[in-house]
Amino acid sequence: MKATNYQELIRILQKQVPFIVCPTKHLCQSLQERGISTNEKSGFEVTKVENSGDFGGIVCHIKPENSDNVLVISLTHLKVKQDFPLRKEILQYKRQRIQEISSPTSNF
Repeated sequence: MKATNYQELIRILQKQVPFIVCPTKHLCQSLQERGISTNEKSGFEVTKVENSGDFGGIVCHIKPENSDNVLVISLTHLKVKQDFPLRKEILQYKRQRIQEISSPTSNF
């Protein structure tokens, strides 16, 4: 995704806060390994959206129900509901972000 589109998505998502996201299967496994009980249908409230730069991309601050900690999670590890207004743009961002990270010429 071009930097301007990336920045625009962040700006628009910041205006949507708070909103609900769900963890991906991979994130669920990672959280469970850290003692946070969750599943793919668990809803997390996003309290903040920010740009963590090229390394982390767009990140969301979430607070799981059974935890006192605020977690900062990459948007690529989160899912939004079918009716979320920016779902299409988020899916596009995630596809492009994963391609960038997976590229053989990537610095990640």
